[in-house]
Amino acid sequence: MRTFLSAYTIRIEKKRSKNSNDNHPPNYRQINCFNGHDDLLSVMSIFIQKLTINSKNDSYNIYMKASNIQEEGRSISGLIESGIYGISSNLRDVETDSITYKKKKSDAEVLPFYFLIYIPKDTNEGILLLQRTGKYGIRTHFGIFLDKYFSDKFPGFAVEINTLVQEEIIKRILYGGTIKKVRCVKYQAPIDRVDGLDEGHQEIPYNMEIVLSANKIPFMGKIQNFFNSKGSVKSLI
Repeated sequence: MRTFLSAYTIRIEKKRSKNSNDNHPPNYRQINCFNGHDDLLSVMSIFIQKLTINSKNDSYNIYMKASNIQEEGRSISGLIESGIYGISSNLRDVETDSITYKKKKSDAEVLPFYFLIYIPKDTNEGILLLQRTGKYGIRTHFGIFLDKYFSDKFPGFAVEINTLVQEEIIKRILYGGTIKKVRCVKYQAPIDRVDGLDEGHQEIPYNMEIVLSANKIPFMGKIQNFFNSKGSVKSLI
């Protein structure tokens, strides 16, 4: 399996009121002083240190543990072991077709992944590097743990992790490519989540899916204007 690094940006946005306009550009904060005094570098350092003990999220059945942590300047690096638990199963030797171990619900098959966090000063954007091995990675798991920790400590702010792509690649896609399919899916769910679990709930008989297909869909101009205006993703959708 191939092993490579995926690059992401880390930004902090001040949460808006429910009545705010979604068309307003995101209010990204300076990350070394995002609320007037806290530095995201110190926040991330404490967050990673907390992952050195037995860290699990029972809502998602995710286990994570950090080790080999190194801090140099405004960078933090190390390894994170991560895996899923909550399902019992049999492990088989594919050569002999025999059961070698009975996996318990409390067992998590963990894999190690390298990470690096760089939080520069006087900017609203940091860099996160995460290792991927084949189809395995920790972007989603890392985000779940960080979102929970950050929202508990700083309820008025939200941490945002996005894929880092070079500007030239984006321009090449925008000006040299075409959109051939747009797929929109809406799923209807009960207002009360518990209603979807009990035996007496009323099932909703449909979902809605719209797919637009063509040799070229004339949305490219709107997407180009979105990048030029630096608007929010919600306004584009």
